[in-house]
Order: sequence, then C-alpha cells, then structure tokens
Amino acid sequence: MNKKNKPISPSTDIWVALDLEATGLDKNKDDIIEVGAVKFKGNETLDTFNTLVNTDIQLSDFIIQLTGINQKEVDQAPKWESIAPKLSKFVGDSGIICHNTKFDLEFLEAANLSFDNPVCDTWDMAYVLLPSESKYSLQALAERFNANHKSPHRALSDAIATQHVFQKLLRIAKQLDYETLNEMLRLSNRSNWVLGDLLNGLSIESEFSKAKNPANKNPERTISVLGIDEEALNKRLTTLSPLNPKDGYPLELSEIEEILSLNGALSKTLSAFEVRNEQIEMATAVAEAINSSSRLTVEAGTGVGKSLAYLIPGAIYALSHNKTVVISTNTINLQEQLLKNDVPKLHKALAKMNIDSQEDLKCTLLKGRSNYLCLERTARLHSAENLNDDEARMLAKIMIWLKNTKTGDREELNLGYQAARAPWNKLSSETALKCMHTGRPCFLKSARQRAEGSHLIITNHALVLSDMVMGGGLLPEYDVLIMDEAHHLEEEATKHLGFEISNRMIRDHLESISGNETSICNIFPRTFLTIQLNENIREKLFELHN
Repeated sequence: MNKKNKPISPSTDIWVALDLEATGLDKNKDDIIEVGAVKFKGNETLDTFNTLVNTDIQLSDFIIQLTGINQKEVDQAPKWESIAPKLSKFVGDSGIICHNTKFDLEFLEAANLSFDNPVCDTWDMAYVLLPSESKYSLQALAERFNANHKSPHRALSDAIATQHVFQKLLRIAKQLDYETLNEMLRLSNRSNWVLGDLLNGLSIESEFSKAKNPANKNPERTISVLGIDEEALNKRLTTLSPLNPKDGYPLELSEIEEILSLNGALSKTLSAFEVRNEQIEMATAVAEAINSSSRLTVEAGTGVGKSLAYLIPGAIYALSHNKTVVISTNTINLQEQLLKNDVPKLHKALAKMNIDSQEDLKCTLLKGRSNYLCLERTARLHSAENLNDDEARMLAKIMIWLKNTKTGDREELNLGYQAARAPWNKLSSETALKCMHTGRPCFLKSARQRAEGSHLIITNHALVLSDMVMGGGLLPEYDVLIMDEAHHLEEEATKHLGFEISNRMIRDHLESISGNETSICNIFPRTFLTIQLNENIREKLFELHN
C-alpha cells in the first residue's frame, strides 16, 4: 500500500535527528541502551535529548568496545518505561531523521513507542544524491562533510552528526531542478520509500520557486520519462571511427629494448624508473611472438614490470598497423591500474620517441553487458504502477547519475548492500538481447563503438571467452590477444563454457511466466497428479518443485 506523504518543509519546519544504541541488531531479542536526539530548524539547533537505558541484558564485550558504554552505567540508568514518554514528548509531531530509519524506528516500535511522523533517512539521501560516493556510513559522510562527530557509536554524537549530514545533503537536494524532484516524488508515491516526505516538501518549495522565477524555465529542454534530457545525454556519449588496418612494419626488437633501457624513453619520462633485465627480456619475447604470429607463455614474478613489458610492443604494433590489440585480465583492479596508471606512462614514452606525438593511441575499457545500464529497461521499470523501496531508490539514484555519466558503467556507482543493488539486474543490458533500438541513447552500443576505434582494448577473460563461444561479435576483430592473470583462465573457461542450474533458478523462471493463483508453480503439482509418468521422473519433478 502506498503511503500518503505528509507535507513538511525541510527548511522551515522542525526536525529531530534521532539515534539509538542497542545490545545487538535483533529488535525482538535485543534492547535499547542509549537514546540521542537533537531538535533543529534550518541551521539552528533548538534542543537535545540524551539518556542511557537500563536493560536486563548483559552487555557483550563487542558492544562495550564499540560504544564505550559499560555495564555499570547501564545498570544505574533509568528504565525504558520512564524514558519513552519523555522521548515521545521531545519528538512531538516533528519530522524524524535517522541514518537507517529501519533500525531505529523498528527498535522503538518493538519497545512500544511508535511514531506516525514524517520521516527521512540520511543513508537514502546520500545513496541517491552522491551516486558515486565510496561509503555511505554515518562516519564516512561526517568526515566527507567535516561534520561534528566526536564520539561515533554514541547516540547523541551520532544524532548530531546525522543532523549535520542532513543539512549538507539538503543543500545538494535543493540544487536539483523541478523536473527531477517531481520524477523522484512520483517514484516515492508508487512505493513506500522513506524519502517521500522530504521529496514532497522539496517539490512544493521548488514549485513555488519556479512560479516566482519563470526565467528559470528552459522551454528548449526535452525531458524524458526518466526525468533527464536524453538529447543532452546522447551528445555526451563518445564514439570513435572504426580503425582501417594498414600494412605496417615488423616490430624492431632493438627499439623495444631501447625504450626500456637506462637512457630510453621511459627513463626520461619517469623519475622513479629503474632498468629491469627481466622486463626487457619479456618485452622482446612479446615482440617476437607478435612478429611471428606465435603463442607465448610467460611466468613473470612480482617486480618484473610485466604490464609495460607487453603494453609497449602491443601498442607500437597497434599504431603501426592501425589494428586492435586485446588485453584481457581477470580482475577489475588490474584493468583500472592499466587504464589509469600504465597507459598514461605508455603515452609519455611513445611521445618521447615521436611514435605517439599527438596521442593517436586510442585505448578503451570494454566490459560485459551486465555492466552497462539499459535506458529502455530503466524507462520500463520507471513507468511501473508499483515499485518496491529498493527499486524507487535505485531509479532515483540513476536519475542523478545520468546527468553526468558518459559511459553508463555500473563501476561508477556505489550500489550499496545486496538488497539495495538487486534492482540493477532489472536495469542492465544483460538480458536486453532483443533490443528494439528505440532511439534512446545506448551505453552498450557506445562502448562497443569506442572499442571498434581503439588500438588497445582492455577487457576481462569472461568477455573474451564469451566472444569465442559466440563466434565473435562482442569484440572487434583482432589478431593479437594478450592475457594477463592467465592462471585464472581455466576457472573462467569452466564457468563460461559450462552452465549452472538450480531449483531456485527454475522456480523463479516459472513464477515469472504467470502470477499467484495461475502460476505454473501452483498448477504444476496438480497437473502431474492426472498424468501417468514413469515413477522416477515424477519423483524427480516433485523434488525439483519442492
């Protein structure tokens, strides 16, 4: 059931930032041991509330160490029964802000104190408004905003930090345009998302501001169902013209060796460069393998500098022949290292030798379909009549992210804990295999077009193997493949050349075909009562169903 959002002004009404400390995480088994709250209006703090709570539960060593609260302090504190009425009076009908409202409000409800007030969650605010932030913990956000947080995991200190984080995030929220706020409000109205009350208030303020300042309107701006300007997004997507291969020259081994030598290009561009004989040996071996179109297996220990040992001959070959060289790794960390650390070094070295004076070498990172957002699937979910909280939150986050992203790559996002990130599976290009090409910007298509115009493609073993299985099409044509972290290749091949099936997977697919009463999962057992089957088959089917 959708809740009716109560109008409350985030700027002019009174809010109470609230935090609890407890003996554990289970509201049915654990007890509250401290309550902290701060009442404020705008940037003005009005009052505070703080008390320890007496409980019959013995504090664990972990809780004592985490909070700094000891057993004696709790034993001498007042009972919850005397605290609850005071806290209720302190909060009154003010809006309530928590960093994880589910924990705090459910603990209060389990202790027979319920509130029907407007609520707001600073975790959700940060998740949406700071889509790429690395951490959303209260402590991390307090550090980011230089908020006052003297005693983490003490209730009043956490409540004050929550207040300050809310005020900082509110400033960001107020910069959102009217259309974005309205779309986010529509998402909350089709779910029970905790930011509904805040969005309602912000939307009212934004509408008033828009009416007061009609000059802020931009009639030329085209807003899609996603609340974004898709035309502007399309212009941001970068593409490259496909490479036109040409007859090049074989790699000169002496040139490769010179780049890595004491007075070579790398030593002149990198202050901390040191000559490594193993690196030179590996680089020349790679060059020989490329020249002869042969296979080469290299075992390189730590400190050899293997990345540059294969990047240098690979890049020179790609530039001289205007062809693509594919570099495959097993981990995202190595992909990021190659792109952000090693490739810039490569550019400098090649420029020093006038091989890449205009930075003609094009390099791109290409990932599997599941890493890229599909705008068509996103628009479909965005238009759904009902949403769960995780879906509404994810869609709002993506609306903010789409204002800046050029790639649509999930790696740019912090998707949060498991339940929070679950909706991504409904939004990615993973299952958008029968794309209708609706004319919307396509991140996957853009990534593949960039790859077609790149000399170096950095990708992963999984995508290379999938391309091989499909007979090509996922990667541009290439005749040089360099596989780093190749000791993981067998594991990835087993994973991608085989298949996995489970009871849960089959049940999910069956349930997706129909719903509830008419579900195949419900009809299935009844149907087989009337069909004469081999007893062993029938037993297996019932076992699968159960």
